[in-house]
Amino acid sequence: MKKHLCQIVLVSFIGFVFLLTSCRTLDLKILSPVGSNTNLLPALETEIDVRVIEDHLSYNLTKTTSFGTEEDSEAVMLQTLSQNQPLSTTSNDFILLFERDVRNNITNPFGETKGKIVCNVAALNTDAGSYFFGLASAVTLGVLNLFGFPATNCSSSIDIEVELYNQQNELLAYYQAIGKARILSGLYYGYLTPSDLRAANIKAFKKAMNKIKKQIEADSNELLNALSKE
Repeated sequence: MKKHLCQIVLVSFIGFVFLLTSCRTLDLKILSPVGSNTNLLPALETEIDVRVIEDHLSYNLTKTTSFGTEEDSEAVMLQTLSQNQPLSTTSNDFILLFERDVRNNITNPFGETKGKIVCNVAALNTDAGSYFFGLASAVTLGVLNLFGFPATNCSSSIDIEVELYNQQNELLAYYQAIGKARILSGLYYGYLTPSDLRAANIKAFKKAMNKIKKQIEADSNELLNALSKE
C-alpha cells in the first residue's frame, strides 16, 4: 500500500514538473493584426504617445509591489520596474501593432501622405489573477492539470483613442474603444509567465483596434473626401 502511494506521488510530481515546462513561449505571429477594412484610406503618418504607454506599464508592474512610506515608494517602484520591465509587455508591442494595423488594414501605404493618425492609450489595467489555480495545481501535484485544469490565469483591459487629422492638422475624426482579454495557461495550452501577461495585453489591444477599424470603415466615405482635399 505504501509502495503504491509512493508511486502515485512520484507520477503526480513528474506530471506537475512537466506542467511547469510544457507551456509555450509567445508566438510572434500574435503581433500581426488581422481584419482589413474594405475602403482603405490614403497613406497617413502614424503617431503614438510612447511616454503614456510606458507610464501605464510601469504602474501595472508596480501597483501590487510598492510598499513603505510615501518618500521611499518611488525608489521601490523604480527598482521593481527595472527588474521586471524586460520580461513583460513593452511599448514596442503596441507601437508595432498600431503601425501594422494602419499600414496593412486601415490605409493604402503607398503614395503621398494625406494626414496623420494618432493613437493614445487612455487606460491600461492588467491583473495577474488569483493564486487559486496555482495553489490547486500545487496541492494536487499537477493531477488536476492532467485533465485540463488551468495552472495560471491573467487578464488585461485597455482603453485606446484614435484621432485622424488632415494635412492642415485639423481634427477629422475621433474614435475610442475598449479591448479585454484573458489568458488561461495549463498543461496543454497557454504561455509561460510572463509571456501570458504579454499575450493578454497584445490581444486586448488588437480587440480594441478591431472595434476602431469598424468605426473608421463606417465613416470611410466621409474620411476619404476630407483627406482628398488640399
